[in-house]
Amino acid sequence: MVKVKRYGSFLLRYWQLNDDGQRLEIEHIQSGAKTRVASVAAAIAWISDRDRSEEDDKAPAATPASDHEQSPRRDAATNTRGGRHG
Repeated sequence: MVKVKRYGSFLLRYWQLNDDGQRLEIEHIQSGAKTRVASVAAAIAWISDRDRSEEDDKAPAATPASDHEQSPRRDAATNTRGGRHG
């Protein structure tokens, strides 16, 4: 079994712009923190900064579920963000 120091989930949205530019929106699932950036490098930097800030908070270590274990389900009553899915 692999031990993990920390675990974080991120949702990444990507837009290719008409002028060959790009926009990315990253959301840290656990905290709900979001940012928009103009490059993949900036997205990775934001994710890395989020990881370092959580390390400072001394978050407890997480262990990922193995193939035969189920991850705990998120209680729908605790999901207060709402919004459209799709």
